Amino acid sequence: VMPSDLLDVAGTASLDHPLVLTMTRDGRAGDPRVDAEYGLRRAFSLPTAREFGLAGTARLNSAAPDDVVDRSLGIPDASEGGITVTSSDHLFGDLASRGSSAVDGDPSTAWTTPLADIIGQSLRIETAGPVTIDRLDLAVANDRVHSVPKRLTITTADGEPRTVQVPDVGTQRKVGGTATTVATFPPLTGNSFTVTIEGVRAVLETDFATGEPAVMPVGIAELGLPGIQRAAMPERLADSCRTDLVAMDGDPVGVRLDGTTQAAATGGAIELRPCDGRSVALTAGDHDVRAAPGLDTGVDLDQLVWSSAAGGAATPTAATTEQPASTTSTPQLRVLSEDATSAKVHVDGATKPFWLVLGQSLNPGWTARVDGQDLGEPSLVDGFANGWEIEPLAGGGPITIDLVWEPQRVVNFAIAASMLAVVLCLGIVGVSVWRQRRRTQAVVRKAEPSFASPFATAGRRPPLRRVLVTAALTGIAAAALIQPWCGLVVGGLVALVAIRPRWRFVLTVFPVLALVGISLYMIESQIDRRWLTDIGWPGHFWRLRTLGWLALAFLAADVIVGLVRDAEPVGGGDEPPTEKPAGRADLP
Repeated sequence: VMPSDLLDVAGTASLDHPLVLTMTRDGRAGDPRVDAEYGLRRAFSLPTAREFGLAGTARLNSAAPDDVVDRSLGIPDASEGGITVTSSDHLFGDLASRGSSAVDGDPSTAWTTPLADIIGQSLRIETAGPVTIDRLDLAVANDRVHSVPKRLTITTADGEPRTVQVPDVGTQRKVGGTATTVATFPPLTGNSFTVTIEGVRAVLETDFATGEPAVMPVGIAELGLPGIQRAAMPERLADSCRTDLVAMDGDPVGVRLDGTTQAAATGGAIELRPCDGRSVALTAGDHDVRAAPGLDTGVDLDQLVWSSAAGGAATPTAATTEQPASTTSTPQLRVLSEDATSAKVHVDGATKPFWLVLGQSLNPGWTARVDGQDLGEPSLVDGFANGWEIEPLAGGGPITIDLVWEPQRVVNFAIAASMLAVVLCLGIVGVSVWRQRRRTQAVVRKAEPSFASPFATAGRRPPLRRVLVTAALTGIAAAALIQPWCGLVVGGLVALVAIRPRWRFVLTVFPVLALVGISLYMIESQIDRRWLTDIGWPGHFWRLRTLGWLALAFLAADVIVGLVRDAEPVGGGDEPPTEKPAGRADLP
């Protein structure tokens, strides 16, 4: 239902003013994945009778059946002496991937199957009369982003089949590359053939949306069936009056589609005009406009503009009225440098204030500076982006704008501090080793260190108060760093092992088993799923993070228990000192 407040207030006086009704389909034109409306429908009410001129824009629907799209482009089908080609499916959202691209004589276009569901995809080709075929002069995509067909089945309308083994065509690194090959088979005669993909050499890539491995599509640039080729597209769309696209109050409105077939076949906009310049007369009251779904007609109407002049006569719409040439030129923008956290752009020829838009989600962390002068926080543009209004220099001189993601400075400082800490640690280790070597000749050690048993800990039994305080602090740290229940587990084990050292094996054996299990799981998952090794690779194993942190917490708890039991007793312990086992190393 269109807004009505303005007309309600104006009432019959609205006839003294021009009136334009603009109806825009909700959804990105040409992409049914995000369309909220498959067919435009609008209701409105007029306070007076008027006549309207009509204009608009349309696009071919990429999800419509292949033969419907071909007819919309003026390509003759079998009933008109040409051929009719339909595919079981094609790459979603891509008009050029429809079935007839495999029989158009142009190796730069191809019938491209959907992702993943490749086996069983088929092309059906109907001819105007019987044709005999005995070979395929195939051209197939064999680059690193397409799977390659290995076995095809050709079946006539009577069900007579031929299985064709496609010779190996190898793989080339160039994206978009194709290879040609010939496959022969016993002759088949008919006026309808179905070519079905029965086997492929699969190429796997990680789906950017799901992170799962996906089988890349097959691209058949040319089937190469003898005597079967689609007619070329005419230069322009057919100049015919169509009454199946839009209706007013249930009555069809005749319209023409004006544009080149080259633009239409690539998803470009098509101009819509009324047949013979006819106008549409409407009475006062309620009215209803309906545009047919593009899935049925092959044509999506993206916008309809109805225009009426003051007094109620039809006029050309704003979309078709010639506009005076602009007296100002658009500023020219050139990107001098760009990376993930900054950009430097050069703007020339700006004579009026203009908006600079950065296509990153709105965030005050993005800053813009002109000659060191901060332009302030960005404004919301296009519902998501950062924008700054910029005043031009006198005479339209060039402007250099620096865009910086400021939070990165903190990250860079942290990285530098971490690198410095690593260098210092290596320096400490190096100095310690050097000093130890110098002392080796002068110091006689009483006992050489050796590994102690991981199943028991030595030292004195600490006082109960020390045990409780240590367990509480350790548990709080584990709860804060991992999860609350982990704090209870770690704190409880610290108290248990400090009092009963025979339970030490839980702290020492569990981390080893856990880390080995985690490693084996990651290796198996990588082999099976073929995760893309990018910055998001660790995120595929998020389910293991608690187990990994818990293993590290257990190792830290073992060190803490050893320190607590080795400490000097305070105020007298409740257990006499015990001798350390022979050969025990003074290591945690």
